[in-house]
Amino acid sequence: VVTRAARVELRNLTVRNATYGVTLTQTRGCLLEGVFAENCVRGFDLDYNEDTQFRRCVARNATSAGLYHVASSNTLWQSGVLWSNSDAVVMVPSTNPISLGRPNSLFLSNSVVTVYSTNSMAFRLGAGTLRSDYNCIYAGNGAKVSSGRASSAARWAYDTGNDRFSLSHEPEFANPAGGDFHPKSRAGRFTFAGTVVTDAVTSVLVDTGDRTADFSQESAPNGARVNIGLYGNTAQASRSPTNAS
Repeated sequence: VVTRAARVELRNLTVRNATYGVTLTQTRGCLLEGVFAENCVRGFDLDYNEDTQFRRCVARNATSAGLYHVASSNTLWQSGVLWSNSDAVVMVPSTNPISLGRPNSLFLSNSVVTVYSTNSMAFRLGAGTLRSDYNCIYAGNGAKVSSGRASSAARWAYDTGNDRFSLSHEPEFANPAGGDFHPKSRAGRFTFAGTVVTDAVTSVLVDTGDRTADFSQESAPNGARVNIGLYGNTAQASRSPTNAS
């Protein structure tokens, strides 16, 4: 729990089997990088925060929400994974007297969002503003992207203007159940041991991130475009079947 603090940085941390993996309340300018919340009720719980940044973070198998977002402005979720949570992103009105009426805004990019259960949603939105693009959003097994008419990825993009350059495919990770979110690639992907192996398929995440994003840290062949997900623009990015620009 981080409360009433500014510019706190959490890096390379894993929280498992907690009620709330990480809770931020009344903070400003905090950074979470490489933080994993696994098998919690809520992965990340935000109430009354400003300018929070999530980089290469993961919430998986949360029984309520991967990211629970209340009265928090200018939150950035980038190059992360929200995997198989009951709901991926939940944005609701505040019931806390100190944060009633405060702005609630989130920007999500270059990330993977998946939901796999009936009645689950990628985006359960009750209050606030979400901007989202260059992601992979996949709803399977009766899950929905959002409520109402926006239950499919295509309708979500049409109705909201979000995710017009995003994908809606199964992301094809190496072993998401085991926490390995390296995208598969016929040209080679890295293992946790640092070795490179090849796969029979190439994930749609390879070379489909934001066209303006830096990809210079990805080893060749890198397709001259950043990968979506945790390892985009890192030395462990899965390799591209082509190095064309």
